[in-house]
Formats: sequence, structure tokens, C-alpha cells
Amino acid sequence: MKRTPLRSRSQLKRKTPLRSRGKRGSLFPKRRDRKYTEWIKALPCVLFALHECWGPIDPAHVFSTRGAGGYDRGEVVPLCRKAHDEQEGRTIAFMIKWGVNVRRVAKELLVWYEEEVE
Repeated sequence: MKRTPLRSRSQLKRKTPLRSRGKRGSLFPKRRDRKYTEWIKALPCVLFALHECWGPIDPAHVFSTRGAGGYDRGEVVPLCRKAHDEQEGRTIAFMIKWGVNVRRVAKELLVWYEEEVE
């Protein structure tokens, strides 16, 4: 009787090596405005008067993704690391807790940026 690799308790091996397909890019690449993101990072935290800020400023996305490679300009606000961790994925609860409409702030920041920089 023929002994299979399982019966002989030897290691199973592929007859042909796996081919590497390489890392594929997204079908819908994100469109990020690096200049706008750097400008946001230079601003103080939106909650600087309401709590003790710590950590660097992170641009926090306040709108849910729209799919298909949405444009992030006008959808971010500057938050310190502590506030960003609290806001991440819980934007509505965050707005209720702090009484700050970060979505409105994001739109106002975009208008300010367009007037000041462009």
C-alpha cells in the first residue's frame, strides 16, 4: 500500500511554489491634500479651552467615509491626541459630550483656509 505524507507523518509540501502577486493598490485611491493637512496640524486643538490637551495635533476626520476615495478636504478638525482618541469612531457622542459641533467647525476651517492660503 502506498504511504501518503499523512500516513508517513512527514511534512506536507507544495509541488509548485506560491507566486507572489505583489501588493495591489486600492481601486479607489484616497485623495488627500497634504498642504491642507499640514495647515490643520499647525492649528490648536478644537477643545483647548475645554480640557487639558496633551500630545501632538492630529487631523481628525469628522464625517463618515463616503466610499470611492472621498476627498478629505473640509472633513477634518485639529484635535490633540487625547481628544482624537476619544472622538475616533464616535463623532456624535463626542459632539454631545463637549457641546462642540466639529462638523460645522470643519466646514468653517475649510472656508478660512481657502480665504487665507489660496
